[in-house]
Parts: sequence; C-alpha cells; structure tokens
Amino acid sequence: MSQPTAAPRPAKHPGPTVPYGSRSASLVGRGFVHVLSTRENPDLLKIGCTGRDALTRAEEINSATGVMVPWDVRGAWTVADARRVEADVHALFAAYLVRKDREFFHPPFSEAARIVDGYTVRSR
Repeated sequence: MSQPTAAPRPAKHPGPTVPYGSRSASLVGRGFVHVLSTRENPDLLKIGCTGRDALTRAEEINSATGVMVPWDVRGAWTVADARRVEADVHALFAAYLVRKDREFFHPPFSEAARIVDGYTVRSR
C-alpha cells in the first residue's frame, strides 16, 4: 500500500522584512485592507490588513491547524496606510463586531464592500 503524497505547495510570494502581525514601523504604509469570508458562512467577514497581497494572507490564515473551512478573499483595497485604514474600518463596523478581541464582523458583504469602498475613496 502506497503512502499518500502531499500536494505541491504554491510558490511563496516575497513578503515584508518583518512577520505579519508585527507592529514595526517598517510595515506602516502601503498595503491592503481585505475582506475574507467562507462559502459556508458568507456574511461572517474577517476584515484585516496586510503588507502583502490578500491572497497570500488568506493562504497563511488557511494553513493554521484550527481552520476547518478555508477563507476566500471577497474584496481587497490598496491603501496608503493599511494599519490606520484597518483600525478606522473596524471602528465603522463596531456594531457588527462578533467578538471584541477578534476582527470578525457580521454585516452583509454588499454593505461591507460599499462602506470600505466609500471610506477608501474619501481617504485618498
């Protein structure tokens, strides 16, 4: 009986000089604010930011052992200061917050996209 072989891993995209989640000043600046959801629960949104592209960040999140259902990128916006925009967007969605210590929100995606779109256009 042959052993199962692991699927080939996609090539890694070049990342920032410090790991995601670090509050280093070197990551302050241009990046992406992204909205992720799952097929099974499309209105539970994970709204975050990254200094890399949103697909790479989703791959990182999905590689965690506790993630049963993969997150897909629903929207991503290029912004000048990703951490600031993320914090401002989180404040705009405070009424939809699922847990105070996480970046999960429960608005319909269409409303979330409209609000983030409007915010990013106004903040340019």
